[in-house]
Amino acid sequence: MRIQSQAFFQLDLRNHEQLLPAHGDVMNHEDVKDFAAMLTDVYTTVKGAIAKGMSLQEAQQTLTFPQYKDWRQYGGLKGDIKALYELIQTGKRSYFE
Repeated sequence: MRIQSQAFFQLDLRNHEQLLPAHGDVMNHEDVKDFAAMLTDVYTTVKGAIAKGMSLQEAQQTLTFPQYKDWRQYGGLKGDIKALYELIQTGKRSYFE
């Protein structure tokens, strides 16, 4: 996640007006910045929860990120938290196995 958000921060859109991500809506320059900030926020928050000893179930119940409730894929938040939790804990994601 950190790598992905860093890549978004480094995108050079000077010669392009829009970006079409693999999953999501067409983005303009400001959207890309907002998306990268969201990725960083979610990653940092989940990582902090793990560092505090929070279980996956606790993280899924308490980390609600209401500031992103209007985002397109907000409904998949619990699955995203699970994937991030596993990635941070093990270095891999279980859905690849």
